[in-house]
Amino acid sequence: MTSPVRFSAALFHPWKTLFQARTGRVTGSAWIELQPRRIFILPTRAGLGFAGLLLVMLLGAINYSNNLIFALTFLLAGLALVTMLHTYRNLSHLELRAGQGRPGFVGERLGFQVWLRPGDNRPRQAIWLKAGSASALTPVSLKGDAVWLHLEAQQRGPLPLGMVTISSSYPLGLFRAWSRVVFTHSELAYPAPAPPGPPPPTLAEGKHQSGTQQAGPEDFRGLRNYRPGDSLRHVHWKALAREQGLLTKEFGSNQARSCWLDFASTPEQDPEARLRRLCRWILEAERAQLNYGVRLPDHAISPARGNAHRDRCLAALATFGLSK
Repeated sequence: MTSPVRFSAALFHPWKTLFQARTGRVTGSAWIELQPRRIFILPTRAGLGFAGLLLVMLLGAINYSNNLIFALTFLLAGLALVTMLHTYRNLSHLELRAGQGRPGFVGERLGFQVWLRPGDNRPRQAIWLKAGSASALTPVSLKGDAVWLHLEAQQRGPLPLGMVTISSSYPLGLFRAWSRVVFTHSELAYPAPAPPGPPPPTLAEGKHQSGTQQAGPEDFRGLRNYRPGDSLRHVHWKALAREQGLLTKEFGSNQARSCWLDFASTPEQDPEARLRRLCRWILEAERAQLNYGVRLPDHAISPARGNAHRDRCLAALATFGLSK
């Protein structure tokens, strides 16, 4: 037997689909202006309660022929109409644009930047944004700062920002105006790192590379703050005597270690599990300051290190095997 809730949902589903298809969806990645025809407005629960109160007051005024109640009712009704106009104009001619976001791993919340500015130089107040079907609303500041929206990544690959709802109930909360914008901007969701396991296999030991150094006893690299456990032979006693603090000498060599992280050498068999293992190895190699390269079945990335190289390798894992 069909429950009343499911029956009502099935009954109103076609109307809901038709309504959502007409609620101001605009696709784009540049500045998008909210035209007046793309903005919709309806009374809130407080607005419906306020309308019910006005109806009761009107019936009381008619019943008792009280001119004072008539005047108060019409005054409040006029106030509601002015409030509806201000709520509508609070969104009219606003401009939105998606900016540079922040990638992340599967299971995390990826960040998206959205910029807003008034297209007609009128001040705006109490504006809210909502990404997708999320229930949380994000307040908007029109002081030049970007608004960060967050979506949870369910699978690796590009995660589009998609539909963003902008709404406002300013000034009295009697009406809610809203519009929807569909952005084409997306951020990459990297594979979630596998649990700690076997270390990455070192397939090649790097030779002399200019501009890179690893810890070693040969050359003096500089000074750093003393850490508990440092050898007393490396303490810079002269700096301590000059009251410059307790410092430790660092030594290094030009011998840079490197390794290849190969898709085929991972212990797992499932392709997604192999990508997660490679993700773990990339993070560990970067933490150990190794020069590392990544070999995938379709291409390879030459050994290097640094944040840019790490992001390039993780991006290759995120898009591996996905249709272009």
